[in-house]
Amino acid sequence: MIRHKKVKMLALVLAFIMLFTTVASAASIPNDSVIIGDKGFSIGFLTNPAKAAEIQTALDNLGAGPLVYQIEGLTTGWTSIMTGIPLTAVEVAAFPAITYKDDNGVITNYPAGGGGATPTFTMAVNNGLTPGKKMVIVTLDTANPENYIVAVAGTQLTYNAAQKKFGGEVDEADAVQSKVVVTEKVVEPTPTFTMTVNSGLVPGKSIVIVTLDTTNPGGSASPITRNRRYAGGEADGRPRALCVQSSCRL
Repeated sequence: MIRHKKVKMLALVLAFIMLFTTVASAASIPNDSVIIGDKGFSIGFLTNPAKAAEIQTALDNLGAGPLVYQIEGLTTGWTSIMTGIPLTAVEVAAFPAITYKDDNGVITNYPAGGGGATPTFTMAVNNGLTPGKKMVIVTLDTANPENYIVAVAGTQLTYNAAQKKFGGEVDEADAVQSKVVVTEKVVEPTPTFTMTVNSGLVPGKSIVIVTLDTTNPGGSASPITRNRRYAGGEADGRPRALCVQSSCRL
């Protein structure tokens, strides 16, 4: 087992012998980086002798996670350290959420799938109302904080739209920046639909029946009225549908 660990470490070092400095994109996990399981490191952090124990811990906890690197000019995307074969889009999409450290140890959280970086944040900690708890206030460095979810040690904070801040009580021991996880909300795609048009009851009007290809048409943001006749959905065997007309009487 010890020999296997040393082989992994050696492979990491050899993979970066020809490293040269590049400017990383802020939109995704930076180039000139390595991913070890759910941890990501810049090359500067990886090759810092003072960080060897942390890198080894990440390797020890690798499990079935990715062990890959990406160097601008030397690789074509994320590449397996052990095989030297570039990963497919499907393999990259299977990446877990990554906690990334740059050369200075600054942490950035990236969502699963190798996606874009979540915004940085500042955190304030005050005394909580509950014994043993602290009130944590997190402010994201983005113009659209409502598009994100903030949790501390698994406890989701409440978003205050007026202040554009996230807050909540957490255990005192968890009120530290390293326990903060910022994730982007998943935006569901707009469903497809079918539409039928019938003669309306009012002259010059038509009755339009729209059926959405989704199990939750009532959650649609479309400004049309849900047809109560079809509200039961599966209960009466009819498709769930929405009805639009200024005087729809179905």
